[in-house]
Amino acid sequence: METANQTPAEPDHPKITIAHFPAIHGMGYPVKMSILDSVRKAAHPTTWSAAVRLVRQDCVRGESEDEDEVILNVRVPGRPIPFEVYLWPQDNDWGCDCPSRAPACVHAAAAAIAWSQAKRSARTAQKQDATPGQTSPSLPRPRSECRVRHVIERRGKGLEIIIGIVHQDATSGREEFQKLSGSLSSSRVWAGKGDLKVEAALATCAGRTPPPELWPRILRALSSTDDITLDGQAVRASSEEVAGVLRIEDIEGGFRARLVRDPRIDEHFACGVVICGNVLHPLGYGGLDARQRQVLLRGIDYTIDEAGRLVGELLPSIDGRIPIDIRSHRLPRGTSAKPSLRLEFTQGKNQGLRILPLLVYGDPPLARVDGNRLVCTGRRVPVRNFAEEDRQRRKCGQLLGVAPGRPRDLTADEAVHLVSGKLGNFKGQV
Repeated sequence: METANQTPAEPDHPKITIAHFPAIHGMGYPVKMSILDSVRKAAHPTTWSAAVRLVRQDCVRGESEDEDEVILNVRVPGRPIPFEVYLWPQDNDWGCDCPSRAPACVHAAAAAIAWSQAKRSARTAQKQDATPGQTSPSLPRPRSECRVRHVIERRGKGLEIIIGIVHQDATSGREEFQKLSGSLSSSRVWAGKGDLKVEAALATCAGRTPPPELWPRILRALSSTDDITLDGQAVRASSEEVAGVLRIEDIEGGFRARLVRDPRIDEHFACGVVICGNVLHPLGYGGLDARQRQVLLRGIDYTIDEAGRLVGELLPSIDGRIPIDIRSHRLPRGTSAKPSLRLEFTQGKNQGLRILPLLVYGDPPLARVDGNRLVCTGRRVPVRNFAEEDRQRRKCGQLLGVAPGRPRDLTADEAVHLVSGKLGNFKGQV
């Protein structure tokens, strides 16, 4: 015996197309055959019987309708997520997102039946309506519609969440809320994937108060659901982290970098959730660990001479992770430049040749690297490229046998050998 959520075993037969049928007029516009008749012709008799039962059980709901396409949802017992059916009446065609390969599955048949009934009811209502130009809705709606609601409530400084079912009478619009008993899969509710993910997340914790580490997963699932309340008020959820803001301000003799609260945050809950307007977000710090957060919350002060470290090191390491709010009027602008070696030759001891290799950014240089410190020579500060700096240091060692920033006095023979040999292939600044 076939059940409503099964695709019956059907004999192999060629798919019926509109070419098999005589031209008739139906559904208010010229087609070769009404889509209801076409689906019935294509469906196996047991499939059609199961589809009729689904319609009688209020398992079909209209989603959208325009001149070209009608979209309906068909729910089957034991499966909370409905199947989506597409009807194209003018083309006398249909489709369903179920895996069935039958010419007409049970869901497409149920959708065609429910939509045709709704069309007839709409035409009857339109004839009885004395208002000119007024049209009645033609999408099928269940007599008593059920949907999932996620109820979030404040509990001390934390949050509690409950999954419930809203029963709405299609005629009166009256709603009745009941806490979910059992699972969504065993209920008659219209559930979505997000609803199921919330249920799965809550199943991993005891009680109604999820721990902080679970809330990002819950909010990610809630972001794809439609019905969420916080203390009775409708809200939305987002998986986007809202973090602190790194603020840069002028202080006497330099600058201060400090982590402050994001001004968009209206309320911060102890479970790591914040609310901005009417949207719940997970609180995040862009991957900063506890030690980094602690240091930045206290603030880091930089002297004027250390502006290169601030602009060239700290800001690039933070950019893209958390918002940066620059309120300084003296801070140099950051720029993109590649580090390279610069060789400076001067007269050394005993009329010899002294060479000073420097690791610099830009040509002419915007900044130089002294040890691990970036020293700026202008109003623009390059963003440091540590990997390329290391490569240039190795190159300097191979060429001169010294590290950048350390001078070397060459004998006459060493100077001739360097200039006539290795220096011929040197591509940097001299």
